[in-house]
Amino acid sequence: MVIHPLLLHFPVALLVTGTAALVLSLLRPGLFAGKKGQRLAFEGFMSGALGLGYAGVILTVITGLFDMQASPKTQAKDGWIIIAVLHIITAVSLLVVYGGLLYRRFVVFPPAVSLPDSASPAPDQSPTIPGDGPALLLETPPLALAHRTDWLSLGLSLLGLLLLIAAGWLGGTLVYEYRVGIG
Repeated sequence: MVIHPLLLHFPVALLVTGTAALVLSLLRPGLFAGKKGQRLAFEGFMSGALGLGYAGVILTVITGLFDMQASPKTQAKDGWIIIAVLHIITAVSLLVVYGGLLYRRFVVFPPAVSLPDSASPAPDQSPTIPGDGPALLLETPPLALAHRTDWLSLGLSLLGLLLLIAAGWLGGTLVYEYRVGIG
C-alpha cells in the first residue's frame, strides 16, 4: 500500500502556513502590540502549525523511503534514480532546516513564560496575561539578541520554503514524468 502520497499534503500545508505566519511575525514584530491575547493566539497557531508540519514531514520522509523501495518501477523511464536521490536529499534537508528552526525557536531562544511570585506583579515587571490561575509573565529577550535571532530564523524559514517547493517538484517529476510507482 502506498502511504506517502496520502500523507504529504498535510505537512506541506502546515509548514507553508506556519512559515508564512513566522515570516509575518519576523517582518512585522509589532503586529499585535498591545493585544497580548491575540499575540499569544498567533504564537500558538504558528508554533502548532510548524510543530505538526515537522512531525508530518518526519512521517512523510519515512513512508516515502519505504514506498520508494516497494513501488513498481517496471514502466519507469531511464534516469529516474537521479531524480529520486535529489528528492530524498531535499526531503532530508527539510528535516534538517526545519529541525534547526524549531530547535532555535523553542530550545535556544524559547519564548520565556514564567509564573509570578504573587498574584499581582510589581509595576516594573513584564506585562501579565490574565488566565484562570496565576497570571503568566511574558519576558522579551534583549533587543540585540532578538534582532540577530530574527534574521537567522527568517533565513531558515525562506530556505525551508525553497526546499519544500523543490521536494514537491522533484516528487511530482518522479511520478508524472518518470512514471515511478505506476505499475
